[in-house]
Amino acid sequence: MLTKDSINSGQGKVWKQWLALLLALPIYVFPVARYFSAEGSFTLRDMFIYSGVICAVEIAAILIMQRFLIGEKITALNLKSSKLWQDILAGILLGIATLVLSFITRGVLALWVENETIGSMQGVFDGLQKNPTLIIWWLGPLLLIGVSQEELTRVFTLNRIWRIWPGPAGVWFSAIISALIFALAHIFEGLTGVIWAAIYGLIMAIYYIYSGRIMPMIISHYLNNVFNFTAILILIQRKIIQL
Repeated sequence: MLTKDSINSGQGKVWKQWLALLLALPIYVFPVARYFSAEGSFTLRDMFIYSGVICAVEIAAILIMQRFLIGEKITALNLKSSKLWQDILAGILLGIATLVLSFITRGVLALWVENETIGSMQGVFDGLQKNPTLIIWWLGPLLLIGVSQEELTRVFTLNRIWRIWPGPAGVWFSAIISALIFALAHIFEGLTGVIWAAIYGLIMAIYYIYSGRIMPMIISHYLNNVFNFTAILILIQRKIIQL
């Protein structure tokens, strides 16, 4: 589990932690702002630009702040050491567990709340249907860049709050806050998506608190998104879901 030593080892100047936190949080604003300006649905072009350009820039910004503003090595985002195969295995297992939990959670919520995920991404699925060759790009490097940005921002945010508010209370407060911010960033998925994003965000935060490793989180997130997108595309092709 996260220890006091791992927090204090990089505490640094508090004002730098606040500045880095304030610069990192607006990263979550873009998809929400674009969703509302796009009148309720993302286009394939929106998501390609977001994942391929904006997320890549945001990753670079986080890494630059980590190295030059905070003054820590980029590898310091991993709080514990681990072997590559252990990270990969942990990521796969975490991905399977969260996929099962997602299926159960969304299934229960579907009894009372309409799922708006497909509606908000209708333009994306429609574009992929018309340009199947783009599916490889979307499910490959673009989606990987997107989830890497989200998980990198999550652990960067958690670390900043821990430095500002060291101690058990700060650790668990940061986990809850990061989960709520992640949930609000998925408001375009409707109430079901927001609830699941909050649960998923809390799981990832708790996982990081105990494991201190970021790669399994990226792998898990990537597997979740690939599975969900692939499943929806298959259902659309079989006309089980109508756009």
